[in-house]
Amino acid sequence: MVAKKISAAFRCSDSTINDIWEECMNAIRLFADKESVTAQVNVVADRTFCWFLSIYDSYMYTGDKMFVQKVYPRMRSFISFCLSRTDAQGMIQVHKGDQVYVDWSPKASERKGVLSFEQILYCKCLETMALCAHLLEKKADEERYFRLFTQLRRQLLPTFWDEKRHALVHSVVDGKRSRRITRHSNLFAIFFDYLTESQKQEVAKSVIYSQSVKPFTTPFMQFYELVAMSLLGNLTSVLERIKELYNSSIHSQSMSSYPYGMSLSHTWFVSPVYLLTRYILGVNPVKPGYEEFEIRPVLGGLEFVEGRIPVPQGEISVYMDAGEIRISATAGSGYLYFSTSCPPKTNVGEIEKYVGKDHYRLWIQAGEEVVVTFRPTETDM
Repeated sequence: MVAKKISAAFRCSDSTINDIWEECMNAIRLFADKESVTAQVNVVADRTFCWFLSIYDSYMYTGDKMFVQKVYPRMRSFISFCLSRTDAQGMIQVHKGDQVYVDWSPKASERKGVLSFEQILYCKCLETMALCAHLLEKKADEERYFRLFTQLRRQLLPTFWDEKRHALVHSVVDGKRSRRITRHSNLFAIFFDYLTESQKQEVAKSVIYSQSVKPFTTPFMQFYELVAMSLLGNLTSVLERIKELYNSSIHSQSMSSYPYGMSLSHTWFVSPVYLLTRYILGVNPVKPGYEEFEIRPVLGGLEFVEGRIPVPQGEISVYMDAGEIRISATAGSGYLYFSTSCPPKTNVGEIEKYVGKDHYRLWIQAGEEVVVTFRPTETDM
């Protein structure tokens, strides 16, 4: 079998970040010629949820509808099993013998009752199921799963949100909210956009940046914390955390508070590739297979960033420094979003004002070499 060509690239003004990128890409190249996984069920419930959620993500990145069609029967079977484990409120229950991961939590008491983390993951699975059913034109399934998703989502905040503590509680046991606050459910609620903007800021203060909330045990969950921080716009801190976590892993092979050390067989080891391309270069598919994309580059305290993202029909290149953005795409089209305190200029197209002061966007077409000159605001630095 001929190995797939991995054409992604990234470079910035920080040599440590560049080294981490290269190590992550080397790990990806080791598995570039392996066959794609088409179905998986893990005995650990929340890990299976994560596999389930990746299906529609895969479709957005690749545009491969046949893959979704192939795994849909397995997805439907799994959701049917979950539905058999729900209570009258539609919340999934932990039964005796079930393995619930919750970031290698060592205490059995932390897995008792109705767990907010499990409900949020399960809720997103129902939403994913409705999206996949819509894609495959299975109208009855779509209506059913969307109704179940809507019903469960309406229950989440009334059940788990603690107004006084400004966060979701870990669980409800015998009808009573626990006093325990953990990072898991709160971060995923931000990740899935299940909180209001004000609640997200409350969680940032009371959970993410709080020393009183127990930190994650493994880099698997630390990745999701970095995603939540990125969504909240704190990219400078994200880059510092990447250097702290992944640089030590590369050189000392110690990346966990458990004595497991470095692992090239766990995908979280290469998560900086996702974080740097998705939130620093800012490239994201809007329509399946990058037929339409968006680009929201951020310096995050760096002097410059540049990179190349492979897409199914070509590639997208991005460069940004303190006064210039350069974009080229060989396939697809989409908006470039950026902020500046003075009127920007471009060599191609027409820049539009976009939602609020100092925010702009520019439509990018395939085949164009676009240069935007500007002066960034402090929030972009």
